[in-house]
Amino acid sequence: MSTHGFTLGNIAIVTSGSFLGVFAGAVGAGLIGDRLSRQRSLIYSTAWFSIDSLATAAVSGCSACWSCAR
Repeated sequence: MSTHGFTLGNIAIVTSGSFLGVFAGAVGAGLIGDRLSRQRSLIYSTAWFSIDSLATAAVSGCSACWSCAR
């Protein structure tokens, strides 16, 4: 079975990798939260997310997006 050009096996690998990334990020964020304090780590992560969101918005044109690069 193929969905949008991806096989079920490809989707399973990406999904598994995503869950492993979420797990590693949660462990890392927990350790940082224990070291810096939860409030400070939340402020830093919110600032980081905001900067990355602005950088994403600054990408010019749809050709930089993977879905339009085909």
